[in-house]
Amino acid sequence: MIDVSSLFARLLMWAVLILSAWCDAQAAEATPAGIGQNERALLKSTCVDCHSGESAEAKLDLQQISFDLKDKTARHRWVQIYDRIAAGEMPPDPADLSAENRQALLESLSTALLQVDQAEVSNHGRGPLRRLTRQEYEQNLLDLLRLPELDIRDMLPADRERLHCNKVAEVLDMSRIQLEAYLDAADAALRQAVASGVKPRPRKQERLPATRMFLTAQTFGEREAMFYAKDSKLVPLSMADLNRIRKENSHDPDMELAIFRSASWPYYGYPDQFKAVQPGTYRLRFSARAVRQLRDFSLKPAQSSIPMNFRARKRSGADVSGDVRATKEILDIQPEPAIYETTIRLKQNETFEYSLLGLPVPRAINPPNAPLYYDFPPRPEGGHPGVAFQWLEITGPLDSEVWPPACHRRLFGDLPIRATQAGPLPVELVTDQPEQEARRLLRRFIKQAEREPTPEEVILIYERLVLGELKRGNRSQRHCFLRIVPFSVRDSTCTCLSHSRILSNCLTRWRPGCHTSWGIPVLTPSLSHMWLTVICCSRRYCAQKQNAC
Repeated sequence: MIDVSSLFARLLMWAVLILSAWCDAQAAEATPAGIGQNERALLKSTCVDCHSGESAEAKLDLQQISFDLKDKTARHRWVQIYDRIAAGEMPPDPADLSAENRQALLESLSTALLQVDQAEVSNHGRGPLRRLTRQEYEQNLLDLLRLPELDIRDMLPADRERLHCNKVAEVLDMSRIQLEAYLDAADAALRQAVASGVKPRPRKQERLPATRMFLTAQTFGEREAMFYAKDSKLVPLSMADLNRIRKENSHDPDMELAIFRSASWPYYGYPDQFKAVQPGTYRLRFSARAVRQLRDFSLKPAQSSIPMNFRARKRSGADVSGDVRATKEILDIQPEPAIYETTIRLKQNETFEYSLLGLPVPRAINPPNAPLYYDFPPRPEGGHPGVAFQWLEITGPLDSEVWPPACHRRLFGDLPIRATQAGPLPVELVTDQPEQEARRLLRRFIKQAEREPTPEEVILIYERLVLGELKRGNRSQRHCFLRIVPFSVRDSTCTCLSHSRILSNCLTRWRPGCHTSWGIPVLTPSLSHMWLTVICCSRRYCAQKQNAC
């Protein structure tokens, strides 16, 4: 039995499926066959002598070119042939083709080419439609769900490219694996959109002195790459010194952390203890100045600003964590001490590292019969550029001051919420009129997602699916029909696009107004780039189609 509330939450999420549409070839209207027999005979008598075989002039072999204008390659060639004949360039001797025959040939070619072009426009549109790339899909979910920090792109397979472009319709196909990935990404987006509780999470603020801002006393590249300083002079702290200061909490407020290298491997420049207990947005506020490292490891103001940002990552030491993400904002650190502020999105248990841009990276040296070490590049004239940090303040997670947040209201409007008693998410939605609210929220969401009006008969199909599941649901929980449950329970709901023919072929070949093999319209004309599809079938329904998800 499907959970009553899970059903409608899944409906709202899967309604943002990914596809713009191409025409299904089997449903397309008949296309004109091509060039007629009279024209073929005229071309044979006039042109084939020069344009045939291996020695064909201009490498145009009329005996090898298809006369079927549905073939795009052949059609393009016949357009070129038409242009040459119309310009009088072919045949080169006007006596070989009389004016009367030339005009008849041009009219016949023109009519055939125009008919094929008009048929293709009628069936396919002016240009080939395609599915969204993974970046476009993320942007559409971001816009629809009001999630400015949404990051689901890397959950999706990389898009194929042609000529270094990933937006070519012919290579943007869709496989079962890709479809599952897109649905999983939508799951993740909806999880993030749902309110995290009945009220905003409490914010925690932590202020780190310089001697807590870096995990270790040195980094790869030795002193030239990073050190602690006071009064613009090197303080040669060992790891034992640093551990003692942290244990005794005897941090010197005048100490600075000076970094002179980029955040390329090997590197793990993150605070000593901080990690995000809860996922969310965190504010980073810090004091810093751009400096130069002189030969005696003293610091002088830099001659220009130093760009930097922060990168989210796991606390995995020098090992590549697999998910390193830079903040969207680049900060320009000036030579005068100043306070800077930015935000960064962190997943649970993630931290962040300092990423100074455009600075050197130490080179690994592996001499024979000697240990590996890292050599920092020679000091340039004027000194190594870098940034000296005085302190760092972390505040978060930063929830919306208006609660529930805009992303939650985008899905569920102003329905009241309360803490849930079980399940992976902390809230459930409450109503005494589940059927009425289901209709209202469904129509409201369609209105938000569509690009042009959706036909009433199509909306009714989805209403019947939702209401049917409500009637089969747990009636003891009808007062909270939108109770949030794990969206990843794939065996409770599935898409009516699970038919193998649709998945393997037609997802990339829809046209406006086409139907699934079960007679259910696809909403490509209504949602344009973001398609509402029938996504709310029960296992029983799918089993009847022998295609359970």
